[in-house]
Amino acid sequence: MDRIGLSFSGGLNPPDIVDCIQLADELGYESAWMAEGHGGDQFSILTACALRTKNILLGTSITSVFVRSAPTIAMAAASVDHFSNGRFVLGLGTSHQVQVEPEHGLVFDKAVPRIQHRKLRLLVRAATTGDTDLRGSGVPQDAGGLRRDIPGRADDLVHFGTRCNCGGPCCGGS
Repeated sequence: MDRIGLSFSGGLNPPDIVDCIQLADELGYESAWMAEGHGGDQFSILTACALRTKNILLGTSITSVFVRSAPTIAMAAASVDHFSNGRFVLGLGTSHQVQVEPEHGLVFDKAVPRIQHRKLRLLVRAATTGDTDLRGSGVPQDAGGLRRDIPGRADDLVHFGTRCNCGGPCCGGS
């Protein structure tokens, strides 16, 4: 089968999304993506999908760096990756002003520096590999409290994307 995936951003309720992704897995789809926002909590839904599927890649499209802290993103990603046996892809992005400001009460500014900040990747690595030597990284040194018992693969887990015209510097695919 060609590389075929599907994406959800609302409309269906979470149990129906899980059923659809289970069927897509059975039909040989390559990937399923869950947007953040209107379809329910993406990490919870993808965890449920991980427990009911065997082969399909499961990813976020995208997890907003404005509405979740870096440690929260890292721990959620590590957990879904664990339950999916390494089939999880964390898509990080900035979201957009219409969602960030009125729905979350946050100021949508400095989007490019926020998504470029290497703290996100380092925290995901800490949560998935236990490598908590983050000295000089700009990451709070209490990151050692992240779960280290979850096996992971931080090097190919994180993908960055943002709604800007910065091309290579922001969206290098890792």
